[in-house]
Amino acid sequence: QGPEPLRWPRFDDFVAYDSEELNSTARFVASLRDALPLLEDAMGGHWLVLGSLSPWIEAILLEYGVASRVSTLEYANLSSCPDRHPKITNLLPEDFNQGYLSAERFDGFVQWSSVEHSGLGMYGDEINPWGDRQAVAQLWCRGR
Repeated sequence: QGPEPLRWPRFDDFVAYDSEELNSTARFVASLRDALPLLEDAMGGHWLVLGSLSPWIEAILLEYGVASRVSTLEYANLSSCPDRHPKITNLLPEDFNQGYLSAERFDGFVQWSSVEHSGLGMYGDEINPWGDRQAVAQLWCRGR
């Protein structure tokens, strides 16, 4: 019997946050707001979030209309989280890697403290000094 699936807090709680009180989160929100004109071609698309212990990035992408739907790539099984949002789906790494060439493409990607861990062996992956660069290359191949 494996570990209990990760449980996200209620989705609506993240949309209601006052971004001025959240240090690094507030900086992300401000940066995203500033970048909105540059994201014109990707606005309203399907975005991928890498590594998400709570759905704050997903909430921001949906709230600002950057994404119409979001997939979260996470080692933990998020499928049994309470109050799951209908526009957010969970992808496990093995699901993401299957059918790589025929898989759906994403309009954009957001990572927060995840790619830099690739290749360090912390999550069952092989030790690989180029793991972070290879992870970014894989993302690039899955973009539109």
